[in-house]
Amino acid sequence: MKVSHNYILFSGREITRKVLLVVALTDRYTGSQPSGDPDVFINTKYKPMNAIRNPSGYYVFTRLPEGEFVVNVESPHYFAEQKTLTLSDLGGLDTMNPVFDIILEPNPSYPFPANATLIRGMVRDTQGHPIPGAQVEITGRKNGTQTTRKGEFVLFFNKLSEEDILLEGSKKFVTINGEKTIHVKAVHNSASGTLEIKEVQEGKTTSLPAPIILK
Repeated sequence: MKVSHNYILFSGREITRKVLLVVALTDRYTGSQPSGDPDVFINTKYKPMNAIRNPSGYYVFTRLPEGEFVVNVESPHYFAEQKTLTLSDLGGLDTMNPVFDIILEPNPSYPFPANATLIRGMVRDTQGHPIPGAQVEITGRKNGTQTTRKGEFVLFFNKLSEEDILLEGSKKFVTINGEKTIHVKAVHNSASGTLEIKEVQEGKTTSLPAPIILK
């Protein structure tokens, strides 16, 4: 079976079904289609409506619930995404190409390449319990992430310019506003915490020496 524009074609015969929604997934690390085969579905009262993945990597829905519905995206390598839509929201899409874009955020189990520049760490409360769903970012950069149920996180650098790099001998270090010291901040509800990293080497994984403690 293949999906061709607004119709689904079956070998041996042709059955036409209007495509109501096409979901395009983008991996935020690579900027291309995600690795693996994420599950894309809409929960209903009786059973989920599963999208059909076409050969081009798009996820197609030929049926949609009435009123408000939630598009779910789940994958072992990405944080789950949920986008709430209504049929009226789709009115702004091209009826001949009704594509809705969703960007997927890699989680700590993502298969980063060996030469990726990463910061890995944990976020905990003052009692040492992991904090899931905390927002984590590097001060001075726009890229951020969140923590898993175990309080784990991974931050990545994938668009470094010459101005972001400090060369010391044969080693290259990431800089923020010209400074080699990097501050990682975590926030959850009204609590926050920051940890300082003396250096992050390009092409290496830097693990925080201690958890970020939220207070």
